[in-house]
Amino acid sequence: YLDDVQVEQINNCNGMPVAGNITIDNSVVCGNGTANLAVNGNSDATGVVLQWQRRLNTTNVWTDIPSANATILSNVSVTESQSFRLRVVCSNTNDTAYSNSVNAEVITSTPNDAVCDAITLTRGVTNYCGTTVCATATGDPAFSQSSPNNTVWFRYVATANGRVEVKLKRPDGASTGLFGWLATYTASGTCPNLTLTEVVNTNNGFNLTTNDSVVLQTPILTAGVTYYFMLDGVNGASGAYCISMPITQIPACATNVSPANLATGVNLPPVVSWSAVPGATSYGLFWSSNGGSTYDSIGSIVNSLSAQVNNTLGNTTYHWYIQPKNAAGNAVGCVITATSFTTIAGPANDFCNSATTLT
Repeated sequence: YLDDVQVEQINNCNGMPVAGNITIDNSVVCGNGTANLAVNGNSDATGVVLQWQRRLNTTNVWTDIPSANATILSNVSVTESQSFRLRVVCSNTNDTAYSNSVNAEVITSTPNDAVCDAITLTRGVTNYCGTTVCATATGDPAFSQSSPNNTVWFRYVATANGRVEVKLKRPDGASTGLFGWLATYTASGTCPNLTLTEVVNTNNGFNLTTNDSVVLQTPILTAGVTYYFMLDGVNGASGAYCISMPITQIPACATNVSPANLATGVNLPPVVSWSAVPGATSYGLFWSSNGGSTYDSIGSIVNSLSAQVNNTLGNTTYHWYIQPKNAAGNAVGCVITATSFTTIAGPANDFCNSATTLT
């Protein structure tokens, strides 16, 4: 019942063999794990002998792995960080070649795997780089975006009211990184029994597999409150990352100073003023003549805390608010600071619809 027969000539090795290129399926091993290796492009003539070798990262000595003489090395035990390579020998000539080496890093624990071990972030300080590969979801809280998995934790004490930038970047030299979420929580109680409450934020996804870096904005934070940030992989993803908080903070909202809220008889054209906001480099003025249903942008004001608004009408109620800005972004939610005033009644013919007819 033979279907066909293929006959190939096998040549004896002669001279320097080709060691080929080896790959490893698991460059990061969690605890006492295993790895699988394979070689491609190596010499396979008669008389070629393969021998897998390993070297602990604490030494420079390569040792043979017993009975590891095939193109595939399966389920090799990895209990501490080490490198692997393949030695290829032509037995006819004793010429020897070595493949590239690959490293298996052993992670026995993740320092910030639990919320009570959260690493403190400080704005303007050098990045913290790590990986979520060996992290767990033990004890993690509910998360609105997904089921927590492979999570790590950071903490930040807000120094001012408002949003803060968080920068996630791919580690230098890495070809890929973590695809995940940045979740924000407040906490009550004391460790190890913290009760975590999510501060919902819709703009908290990042992808370091396709982007070198991503800058996210936190929800609105309250000065003096401790917040916990959870890095969580999308759909079970894990990977490497670097996290930092740039020194520039998104400014808080301003307070309307003048005219007083609900003031009447305000002269034309009205002049509005507002409070200074730390860190703001300009202010956007938003104006409404329809009771605050919609607002129009009047423009940005630099180096001033007041503005005259032209093209306004007498006996009209206006609503307005200020949006502070800087390089980190624009203050958010400032519409709640809006106040209103009513202008002085102008002459009967101060507008074309009520113009006096001349005869």
